[in-house]
Amino acid sequence: MTPNLFQKAQRQRVKLKLAITGPAGSGKTTAALKLARGLTNSGRIAVIDTENRSASLYADLFEFDVMDLQPPFEDRKFSEGIQGAVEAGYDAVIIDSGSHFWEAVLDYKDKLDKRGGNSFTNWSEATRRFRGVLDAVLQSPIHVIVCLRSKMDHVLEKDEKSGRQVVKKVGMAPVMRDGVEYEFTVVLDLDMSHQAVSSKDRTRLFDGRIFEITEATGGILRGWLDGGGSEAAGKPVESGPAPPALATAHQVEQISTYWATLKKDPSAKQPALAFAGATSASDWPELTQAQAAKLIAELQRQMNGLAALKQVAAPNAPLVDPQTASEAEDDVPMAYASDLKAWFEPHEVQVDEYLRRIQWIEPAQTWRDLKPEKVASIFARQKQFARAAAIPLPQPSAQT
Repeated sequence: MTPNLFQKAQRQRVKLKLAITGPAGSGKTTAALKLARGLTNSGRIAVIDTENRSASLYADLFEFDVMDLQPPFEDRKFSEGIQGAVEAGYDAVIIDSGSHFWEAVLDYKDKLDKRGGNSFTNWSEATRRFRGVLDAVLQSPIHVIVCLRSKMDHVLEKDEKSGRQVVKKVGMAPVMRDGVEYEFTVVLDLDMSHQAVSSKDRTRLFDGRIFEITEATGGILRGWLDGGGSEAAGKPVESGPAPPALATAHQVEQISTYWATLKKDPSAKQPALAFAGATSASDWPELTQAQAAKLIAELQRQMNGLAALKQVAAPNAPLVDPQTASEAEDDVPMAYASDLKAWFEPHEVQVDEYLRRIQWIEPAQTWRDLKPEKVASIFARQKQFARAAAIPLPQPSAQT
């Protein structure tokens, strides 16, 4: 008889692994230092600075030690920096910015490809380097905060005071390997007004909240890490008045702008509302502020997510579903068969024949019956799909 391999689950005291994403100027470095100070109380903080010594500009506001990391941003340097912080007795280490390491991994992959050889094998070697640093972060016995730079875009939005259309800079998907957010305990996304919203939160402390990161935020996280849970960790994040119950006019305008930019089919509106958690809503103004924030974050990722996936996908990798076992259902990116209409309609016979051959649709179905995760997978590896199905790549207007 096989002995019982299970035991009663208990909360363990752990060290925080947190990521902060945001565009340039959103305040990632300041937020990371505030969090680290609140997490460690009077403990020692180390910063691995890849941003040309920019962290030292805050030395008059916070007490910390810095490691000035210069290019080339090799994986070895990051791993040694994290281990060095551990051995030197620091209580927390901030990596500012982890995006530089990911860009170095992509450059390494490009160099391998230029030398020749199998592209899939080259990508496996680059992934090994990426995993080395990620493992150093996740297995570190001290707190680790990783700042990730978001890609930038500009959108037209209505100014609430003047009523005029103004150009606003927005952050989109972080410059990092897709799906890395699932490795962290908490991921906080900052906007240009320095407001944060959690896109991943295993602590359940920040769910549905829009707030400013302060040292008190770090203190709340410290209470949770000590095993107190969300109730014993103290009062919820309080950085100002509670947000209104329903989405603000600004949020509704954002959603409408992104929706139009993405050229979404009207039939996708109800699934989008359900994705945000508003199954009974029929329009954007009926969303709560938290639901609107969740939908806005997803639409922002979609605006450049397909391009990002194409950049990091191995050219010869097999066509597989992007969803991982660790993803919650409501974290699956919204992608619908209707988004493929402009690309697939002119080549329906070839597409349907191929999809039936790989058993992605039933014999009586067409590409219009594809599940969202299958659509996301096709967009992630458009070149491979086009070759396999013997159809041309989509025109730029069809890739939204």
